[in-house]
Amino acid sequence: MRDVRALARLVQRASLYVLLVVLPFSKAAVEVLFGLLLLAWVIEHAPARWQSSLWRQASSRGLFTALSLYLGVCALSIVTSSFPLLSLRGFVGKTLEYVLLLVIAADVVRGPVAANRYGLAMSASAAVVCIDAIAQEYLGKDPALGNVLSKYFRMTGPYESPSDLATYLIVIIPIVLYQAAQLRWRGCWIIGALLVTLIGCLIRTGAQGAWLGLFVGVATLIALDRRRRKALLLGTAAAIV
Repeated sequence: MRDVRALARLVQRASLYVLLVVLPFSKAAVEVLFGLLLLAWVIEHAPARWQSSLWRQASSRGLFTALSLYLGVCALSIVTSSFPLLSLRGFVGKTLEYVLLLVIAADVVRGPVAANRYGLAMSASAAVVCIDAIAQEYLGKDPALGNVLSKYFRMTGPYESPSDLATYLIVIIPIVLYQAAQLRWRGCWIIGALLVTLIGCLIRTGAQGAWLGLFVGVATLIALDRRRRKALLLGTAAAIV
């Protein structure tokens, strides 16, 4: 049984790495990998009655309560919807799925070493998105999925609309900034160049509201990590300039 649980843990780690890379490019792959992650997660933790899960620890109760409240608020839309069955499908197939993905990822990515590795994987994926979006800028369509610039010539990259790309960028930019704050000078310059490119892509989406979300995310990082507060502030100031 121990070997089965170890295999399930390995499947989760590998699936999450692949998911982070393909997430911007394939919705179908996300659905398949989520099913694999969920199955392996249940196999690992169900035999121990979830005692081995991060979510049974006292330190996770605050986040668990927040997620529960979030799901409760989202579920209210089903009650007030003119199309309750359609709203229920969206709640189960999207909202609940992504919350479960967060829950599973928190169990898989434990400790600073694992978090740093997955953060670097996300940075590598972001670099691929940047290359795709910049190619779209010069070729008129992105080479990965063939999406063309929007009718107002705003960048979309591998996504269907500029707002979708902007949403991805305001999530990934704080993560890349945090990676840059942890690395030494040589690696810091490489990640810093990626950070500048990501911000350039965000500018080209023309999504003005995304900037509010970006700075809230960066401010949250600065508030949570006192040890790297100076590096994060310097990186944010450089990004603004």
